[in-house]
Amino acid sequence: SLEYSGESVKYSDLSHLFSNPTTLNNTKTVLFIAEVLGYFLRPFVDFTMTLEDQLLSLCTYSFLITIIYQKNKLDFMGGALLADSQAIVKNIVFTTARLQVTAPDALYFIIQEGTDREEGLFGEVRTMDHDPNPDTIGVCHKAALATKVHSIHEQHPSLNPGHTRLKSTTAVDHTNPYSWNPNVIVSDVHLPTIYFRAKANATSLITDQFGASFIDFDAFETQLLNGTIDHLRPGGFLVGSRDCNVDVDDIDQELSESEPPTTSDTPDITTSGLHTTVANEDGDINSELDCVNAYPSPNNDHDNLDPTNFKSPSDISITDPFRSLNVIHPTDGLNAAAEAESGEWEYTDSSYQSLNSPHTSNLKEDLVGSLNPPQKESQGPNLRQYIIEDDGKLIRKDVYIARKLASTASAQKVSSRPLRNQGITKAELLLRQGRGAGGVINDDNLSESSDPQIKAFNLGALLAFCDGRIILLIGEILNFRVGSAKQNVFCISQSLLPDAQANVTVAIKILNLQYCETVDQWIWDGDYMPVQAPRPDGSLSKDHCCIRIHSTNFSVLESPRLASTSSGDATWAFPSRILQDVMQDLWLDLSPETDDFLSQSRQPSPSKSHRIAQ
Repeated sequence: SLEYSGESVKYSDLSHLFSNPTTLNNTKTVLFIAEVLGYFLRPFVDFTMTLEDQLLSLCTYSFLITIIYQKNKLDFMGGALLADSQAIVKNIVFTTARLQVTAPDALYFIIQEGTDREEGLFGEVRTMDHDPNPDTIGVCHKAALATKVHSIHEQHPSLNPGHTRLKSTTAVDHTNPYSWNPNVIVSDVHLPTIYFRAKANATSLITDQFGASFIDFDAFETQLLNGTIDHLRPGGFLVGSRDCNVDVDDIDQELSESEPPTTSDTPDITTSGLHTTVANEDGDINSELDCVNAYPSPNNDHDNLDPTNFKSPSDISITDPFRSLNVIHPTDGLNAAAEAESGEWEYTDSSYQSLNSPHTSNLKEDLVGSLNPPQKESQGPNLRQYIIEDDGKLIRKDVYIARKLASTASAQKVSSRPLRNQGITKAELLLRQGRGAGGVINDDNLSESSDPQIKAFNLGALLAFCDGRIILLIGEILNFRVGSAKQNVFCISQSLLPDAQANVTVAIKILNLQYCETVDQWIWDGDYMPVQAPRPDGSLSKDHCCIRIHSTNFSVLESPRLASTSSGDATWAFPSRILQDVMQDLWLDLSPETDDFLSQSRQPSPSKSHRIAQ
């Protein structure tokens, strides 16, 4: 992995490797991310770098992350990784400055920073014998012996063999200071020069990748100089923290002006409002569940990181302050199907009742603005702790677990920790079923099926209503969803797309096309059209360029043409004649002669619209 991380970023010219413009564009993005992370990784593994080179690389990484945060916030890098990596860089820089004052001639090996002592102690404990599962007393004995061993090595360094790798890509022990031959004397480093060189390097990399308009670099430098932001506070505050003196009612103007409710206005949540619930021998709930929970647990949906998981397809539109662009829906039945996915639970048995009952909804509305909600102990037992939903039925957790454990195959968890934490079994992974199917092609009979398949990254077209006109948009497929399923699939049968009963939705990104008059073609410039306005501070959200529509509104383009950009890279080209034919076909599919056409293209409410940045 070290060898690959060092070599992959050297492929700056990828045109001869990828003929598909979409693959080429995605590969360049991945290589940019690898280069950003390489500035942090390389100083710890490249034993040919001097201390000055190491600090320059780390500071460049710090600037890159800070600049990207201004635009993408935590959508690019999570708060834990951002804060930890920036703290590591800060510690190394400050330690260098401290040693320049206290010990100018000291040799500073940055690989010795961090939790090396704790990790070394853990390594001794883990490798002391062959028992992988010791008890508490055994761990205590091992830790005591490992501490004594480390104490002896500190007193007698000649007895310490150090960390020796059995095999490495460069046959060098990166954790051993004797492997670092370059100059690492702290007095030979000039920190101000390194810092401003790192800022220039980061600005150049960002400009080459995203353009000079990515952020306002002058305003960014001004904020750094006056202390408004820094690398640990890229947004003016520590990542993952907030001012404890600021409450919700201090931020929300409507809540701040409302009066606190009196005691009589506060709902009384007691066990008297809890109906007795009886489960049959199968564990299914066969009587009314009216359990009120004033502190509902957050939705633990595993797919909440999907950048396309935002608006309902029936609510999709694109508008800006001067124009209105709405996706046209050819069938009204799809809108009803989309409303069925709004979050309310539906059960086949009339005795089942959604936990989002009107009584619960009214209770939540009554509690808005209450600074003194009822205490938890007054709400009675919370049945949500013991009941889960399985295939549209409410069932006790103990019965559900017993059923899963009854089958040997279903009880076997996968070895991957992220999938195992989601409860995904080997059977679900092999059959491409269950919650773990998201991100996996779900068609098991792909090779045997004679029906043409539509895959992710294919291109298609859709119609939209913009400023009184019908226009054509070209989109790149990200994934599909079938029916009410929560998981994404990356391959689907072409026959399902025009089928309204299948209720297939498509997540796409709109290509930003430029018209070339000399050849009468529309050329993709490698960028995507934003479908949502930036935040007030200018940052972008995860769904900034993503939109999800019904497949009946989408037509797949067959065999798009290739063209070359000014830099020699391959890109997509769409002749105007072909786009006119596609637009005519999509228009006829809408049946514009019928009376239902106007209702199908109705304007959505402004609160549910997406804005497009011009």
